[in-house]
This record gives sequence, C-alpha cells and structure tokens, in this order.
Amino acid sequence: MLHVCKELMPGILMAGKWKFHKGNEEVWKSPSYNDKDWQIVDVPSYWENTSNYTEDYVYGWYRRTIVIPHELKGHKLVLPLGAIDDADETYFNGTKIGGLGSFPPDYKTAYDQQRRYTVNPEIIQYDKPNTIAVKVFDVTGGGGMGKGPLGMIEVK
Repeated sequence: MLHVCKELMPGILMAGKWKFHKGNEEVWKSPSYNDKDWQIVDVPSYWENTSNYTEDYVYGWYRRTIVIPHELKGHKLVLPLGAIDDADETYFNGTKIGGLGSFPPDYKTAYDQQRRYTVNPEIIQYDKPNTIAVKVFDVTGGGGMGKGPLGMIEVK
C-alpha cells in the first residue's frame, strides 16, 4: 500500500459552499440525483440564517461534491462536519457513513455533538466527483449545519 503523508491531502475544507433543500426525499442521498436547482448556502450557518426555511419539526438536506486524488487510494478519510442541530444521517456516494441523534418517532437531539465521520476507501471514487449528503432533522431554534468547526478532511 502506498504511504501517504497528511501533507499530500489537498486542502478540502468542509466549511464553505454547500447546496441546501428543505424537505426530505431519500433519493437526495444518491450521487446521481440532480441538485442543480438547490439553494447555495455557506456553512457553518443555521438554515434559518441562509434561507427562508423557518418552520420547526422539519427536515432539510445538504449536498456537496468533492474530488479525492488517486494518490489517496486505500486510505480512509475523516470528514469533520461540526455540530449539527438536531439530528443527522450523513452519506458518502449514497452510503451511510454516520449519524448522531435520532429522527421521529424516537427523536433524540445531538445538537451539541461534533460530527467526525470516517469514509472507507471502498466507496471513494478517485479523481472523480464524490457526493456528500447530510439529512438533518430540526425541532426548534437554529437548524442544520450551523456550528463548527467544519475542518479539513483528514487522511487515516
């Protein structure tokens, strides 16, 4: 296996421009889903601050596409996504890689817990677009990817 130093990882910062859509459709986790009409938002920021989505007890989704260089083949990646209000499920190329809290009917918040999800190399497409999709449920107050730090992708 090729030894890759962390210094070779391109500076892919999880903070920045993401796509956002209110609602909840499971197809939105699919890398082939066309999200061209979604709103562009900056994260970290609660969706109430970046969109007209102010209802309570609702779902919203974030999506972002990144390219991972082939030099990292065989290595796991860690996505530091900050604290997400209230509960999330996070997908990489359509495969669930993590989640904290729980959705209704057994709702449980995890608004103050940092998300750091590991991506196994088997689901990474190297030198091609990879889709990160984050499904979020918010009860009240600020919802979504509102609190950092959303750091640089790490190589394991």
